[in-house]
Amino acid sequence: MPGGNIKLKWLKDTFSVLLPFDAPPILIEQHARAYIMHMIGSILFPDSSKDKVHARWLPLIGDLDTCGALSWGSAVLAYLYREMSKVAFMKNSDLKGCLSLLQVWAWERLHLKPRLCVNLQLDGQIPLGCRWNVQKCFDETPARQLDFYRNELDRMKIFQMEWEPYTPFLDHLPPICTEYPVIWRARVPLICFEIVEMHVSTIDDVQTIVNRGLELARAGTYPEAQNHASIYQSKMQRLHQALHRTHEDLHDGLEGINI
Repeated sequence: MPGGNIKLKWLKDTFSVLLPFDAPPILIEQHARAYIMHMIGSILFPDSSKDKVHARWLPLIGDLDTCGALSWGSAVLAYLYREMSKVAFMKNSDLKGCLSLLQVWAWERLHLKPRLCVNLQLDGQIPLGCRWNVQKCFDETPARQLDFYRNELDRMKIFQMEWEPYTPFLDHLPPICTEYPVIWRARVPLICFEIVEMHVSTIDDVQTIVNRGLELARAGTYPEAQNHASIYQSKMQRLHQALHRTHEDLHDGLEGINI
C-alpha cells in the first residue's frame, strides 16, 4: 500500500461481488466498509490522484455504529472550503472535494443552470439535490462556455441570486433535511482531520473571511493573491450596498401599507 493509499479500482474489483443471502455479518460489514471507502475517495473527499483513497479513513469506519454518528457533512464542507481557498489563492490549480455538492448548490441558487427535461417529483424520501439527477438540456449553452460563464458571473445582479431555494420544497423533503433548524445558521468550526474551517452562515462572516484574505496578501503570506483578494473585497462591498438598498426599499414599501 504505497503512501498509505488504496486504489479505488481494487476496492471495486474486490468487493463488487454480490453477497449470498446467508452471508455472515462480518463479511457484510467488510463490504460495507469497502463501499464507504470507495465513496470517500471518489465523491466525498477525492484527492488529486483521482483514483486512490488514503487509509487514514479506516479507523473512522471500524465501528459502523460510531461511524454513523460522526458529522460527515461538516467534514465534507471543511474539506471543500479548504480546497476552494487553495484554488482561489492560486496555491492549487485543480479543485478537489465534493464537487457534485458545489455544482448542485450553484444550480439551485444561480441563474446560470441547465433546463431540466424531466421534473422529478419529491416524495418525502429523497433530498432536493436528487431532482437534478435527471436528463438535462444544454441546447442553450453557448459554444464558448468558459468565457460566457465568466462574463455572466462578473455581471451578475443581486436579483439573479436565489437566496432561499429550499423554501417551496420544505414540505416535500425527508425529515432528516428539516431537523434541528436551530443549527442551520450556527457559527461553529467544521473539522476534517487537520482542517478547521468556520461555518459561513451570514454575509458578515463572508466579509470577515475576505478581509482576512486581504490581510494575508498584504502581509506577504500569499503575495500573488493580493489582486484577487482586492477584487473579492470590492465585490463584497457592492453586495453589502445592494442588500442594504433592498432592505431600505422593502422597509419603505411596508411603511406605505396600512394594516
